[in-house]
Amino acid sequence: MLVSVMCEYFPGWIEWDGERFEFENAPSYSEKNWGGGFPRKWYWIQCNAFSGISGEVALTAAGGLRKIGLGDTYESPSLIGVHHEGKFYEFVPWTGTVSWDIAPWGHWRMSGENKNHLVEIEATTKEPGTALRAPTMEAGLVPACKDTCYGDLKLQMWEKKYDGSKGKVCIHG
Repeated sequence: MLVSVMCEYFPGWIEWDGERFEFENAPSYSEKNWGGGFPRKWYWIQCNAFSGISGEVALTAAGGLRKIGLGDTYESPSLIGVHHEGKFYEFVPWTGTVSWDIAPWGHWRMSGENKNHLVEIEATTKEPGTALRAPTMEAGLVPACKDTCYGDLKLQMWEKKYDGSKGKVCIHG
């Protein structure tokens, strides 16, 4: 089970280096993974601040390799979700297509298509990443993945033309 808050705004404060910073309506993101169904391999792209895109926008894109049931059957699900100006755009295999080209580290590319829209994402980092503990079937909670908050993310979305090609630009940043 995954609990995720993707595009919310909260008040609060942070104390850093002895100084208190208060904020109102700050964009936020949080997640919590529970259970033994955690994927063997996965990638997760999250961003809610983009250069060159005005207005409210948040992106979550993910995929991985997860075991189904007790046997040796695996699936490789994926999704792209975009919140833009109060509307949610969903790109998932059961209503369209999602494809990906994921390097072991430093370069992630995804694209998706639904009935009315096309989306492309490219994320890169030159940072080595920070090791994080994650649940594994073999050893429990151990350093099994890397994460970074430093990188570049390009998000583009178009309305789909009658022939399936790219039409009017909805998001470019």
